[in-house]
Amino acid sequence: MKPQTETALAPLLLDPEGPVVVAVGGGHGQAAALEAHAPGDRDLADWAGLRRAFGRACRDAGVAAPAAWFDLAEPSCLFPHEEELFRRATGLADSVTISPGGGLLAGAAPVAAGLSRLVASARRLRAGAAHRALAHGAWGPAGQGQAVAILEAASEAAVRR
Repeated sequence: MKPQTETALAPLLLDPEGPVVVAVGGGHGQAAALEAHAPGDRDLADWAGLRRAFGRACRDAGVAAPAAWFDLAEPSCLFPHEEELFRRATGLADSVTISPGGGLLAGAAPVAAGLSRLVASARRLRAGAAHRALAHGAWGPAGQGQAVAILEAASEAAVRR
């Protein structure tokens, strides 16, 4: 979900099952942000980096009212309390389905966790289980790095254009 790895995702998102649009609106719909490295230098109960990345991605994608725009979110939450941090940082509505497949709570490959959330989002969009999704990746000590990608089913994107 970092800019230098976008092309690696193309084979995963564009296949015979049907495309999923990552670049919504006129922009890319992707952003990342970093926090202070040392956990003692920041408030661990507030994912401010995620809030910044989410805001930038939404502005870039032309999503004006993000709380109600999404119907699915796949956060990189390795522990139950992180889902609450994710919800607070993004401000998503209670109606947004969070990790319907169980997410990462059962275990995850640390470096590929965000990519797995992107793939899970794309699969649900292709299956018609959702129309607009937010995929999230986090890395570093206590979520130092935060990245998001906004996805939309190709049929929904065509209607908006």
